[in-house]
Amino acid sequence: MKTPPFLGSRTKTLSTLSALGLLVSPGLVSAQTLYFWTGTAGGASWATPANWNNATQAGATATTAPGNAANDSVTINQGSTVGSPVVLNNTATTTIGALTLGGLASSSGHLAISGTGTVLSATAAGFNVSNGAGATSSITINNGGELDFNPSASQVVFGSGSNSTVSVTVGGTNGSAGTLRNNGTSASTTRLANQVGSNSSMTVNAGGSVFLPGQFLVGSSTNSTASLTVNGGLVSAGNAIVFGQNGANATFTLTSGTVTSSGNSSFNATSVTSITGGLYTLTSAVGATISGTFTLDGGVVSVGSGFSTSGAGAVAIMNSGSLVGTSGGTARLTVGGGSMSIGGGVVNLTGATSTIGGGALLTQSGGTVTLAGFNVGNAASGTFRMTGGSLTATSISVSSGAGSNGTWIATGGTTTTAAGFAVANGSTALGGQASLAGPATLLMNSSNGASNTLTIGTNSGTGAAGTLLLQGGSIASAAGATNGYSVALYTSGSLTSATTTTTLQGYGSVTLGSTGTKTFTNGGKVIASGANLVTGTASPADHTLDLTGSTFTVATTANRSAGAGWYAVNHGQLSMNVSGTASATTLNWGAPSGSFTVSSLVNSAQLTFATAATPSAVTISLLASDRSDIAALWSQAGLPGGAGSSNAIGIWSINNSSGATWNGLTLRYDDSAVTPLQTLALYYIPDASGTWSVVSATIDNSVNFTVTHTGSTLNSGYYALIAVPEPNTMWLLAIGAGLVLGVRRLRARSARV
Repeated sequence: MKTPPFLGSRTKTLSTLSALGLLVSPGLVSAQTLYFWTGTAGGASWATPANWNNATQAGATATTAPGNAANDSVTINQGSTVGSPVVLNNTATTTIGALTLGGLASSSGHLAISGTGTVLSATAAGFNVSNGAGATSSITINNGGELDFNPSASQVVFGSGSNSTVSVTVGGTNGSAGTLRNNGTSASTTRLANQVGSNSSMTVNAGGSVFLPGQFLVGSSTNSTASLTVNGGLVSAGNAIVFGQNGANATFTLTSGTVTSSGNSSFNATSVTSITGGLYTLTSAVGATISGTFTLDGGVVSVGSGFSTSGAGAVAIMNSGSLVGTSGGTARLTVGGGSMSIGGGVVNLTGATSTIGGGALLTQSGGTVTLAGFNVGNAASGTFRMTGGSLTATSISVSSGAGSNGTWIATGGTTTTAAGFAVANGSTALGGQASLAGPATLLMNSSNGASNTLTIGTNSGTGAAGTLLLQGGSIASAAGATNGYSVALYTSGSLTSATTTTTLQGYGSVTLGSTGTKTFTNGGKVIASGANLVTGTASPADHTLDLTGSTFTVATTANRSAGAGWYAVNHGQLSMNVSGTASATTLNWGAPSGSFTVSSLVNSAQLTFATAATPSAVTISLLASDRSDIAALWSQAGLPGGAGSSNAIGIWSINNSSGATWNGLTLRYDDSAVTPLQTLALYYIPDASGTWSVVSATIDNSVNFTVTHTGSTLNSGYYALIAVPEPNTMWLLAIGAGLVLGVRRLRARSARV
């Protein structure tokens, strides 16, 4: 028999058919029955033999429809359209070998599988959908239909021809069932859009089911485009789901239904994800990495090992979206690059410590976030900004690891921690800063004897000093907490080598709670300031840093910074309770018990009484000299000429309503604010309508830097420590002025001569 001229030689025929996936191997060609769709019989029924030709597209009309044997090779290259696909609806299982849709350049192959019990099972390696350049294909499975492919090859591809187009729809828009099943091994990969310029989409509707044993790659070639839309039903992958591999443009939309993955999911840089409903779940051992655009506006994403951002990834969680941990997993949040915003919904990842690093930014304006632990600036820079919502974490650390430099800024919302809040607590941290501006709240929830400490800085290593700024924010013991918490300010190094100072600065309230042992360890500086340190807006105004909500023990550290103590600047006021027992005749303010020395905290005070004084009946505040509510004090009589707010070293408001006679006062003043040419004097004024008077005091200006009054009774009011020029300095100034005047007179005489 003569070979038809359009087939050429037998060798050429075998190689051509193999390229189209119609043959498993050249040796099997004689065993295959080839079917080519022509659709010449009218209608679009698969079951009509006259719609098929055997051997070639232009061969003899088939006497039977394909599906009688596993070696039937079926090709649909022409004669079908999207609106008029080849329809298989026979309520039976149709078994074939290879299936090719759109196998030639610019060809088209469209197939619809419909009807309960209708199953098309392709058992050979050849499964080709739009493998011709520019080919267009579609597969629709609904009304109970099913497509099974059983590849012996390592992958199944929808869209393997350059610039080809594929559309796969599983399940009807009316909710009817449809199933797409890859019966290969776990090594079998399913791909959408696997060639340059190819465009493949898969839509799963309610009632639809897609079962894939291995990886599922949605877009796997440069400059290709792929989309997965799940409007209901189920998509199940036995391994990773990857969106946008090799720079492919990938879109994932989940509005309803369930997507499950037993491997890590990657949403690469060129992917765009929108989840507004349904469930995307990963098993207990795997997680998701986001480097593209990811929006969770509804529905649930459940991860096993973690949810991570990298590169320029942008994640937004809002409204009713939920990001949760899979039961039994180690779910955590890792913002390792790009940005993430939480505007609503729920984030509940409590399997392991969550982190922000790699210069990434996490913002929260709403929603509820629950984490096991939370590190901001983990071995790198990272920023957390909170304007609303609630955050609960077992512990929170801002800059804890080597090379870390974290920033925490809260201008709203509520943060709760049960095992500590630390800023720059790493021994080799590069720095760290936390800020709370009203109405932001930090709640320390210590219960059942658990330790909970607000820690700033580190007491070991060479880490940088930390800073906690307040602008009307509040730090308090959580409601229902059975234990209060402690505060510790540490500066690494020693008193002589420390070059930075740990600070708690601003205005607002810090309440350590009403139960348990509470200690305020100050090895840095607590600074009451009326400046807007967090937002940087508006001029300073009279504000108070209020620590009077609880009673605590004050301590300091051997490695405190130079000048460690209590300060009030820029219209600030520092209010704190005195410490002492009900039977004590000595009460301390901002100081450990014992005598005052150079090691005492700057601007701390000690009061002595003739009889026991009730601590709660004695109040003390440290005031900035530029506060508007004490401006009238400086114009009252009794101060030395020129004295006033500019040369006040410190001013304390002290009120004794205990009834006990107050006859002793010691102040550890700020020696760095006094020059060698100045001396100190202690002045008292009862209120803005009184006059200033000198209080007799012993001044130690070389060893302990204290001012001490003993003997006569002291009264409630304002006590100001004023720096004035030394008497000898006045003589030197007079002599200097005389010399200047003499020089001027000589110059005048010379001019007249």
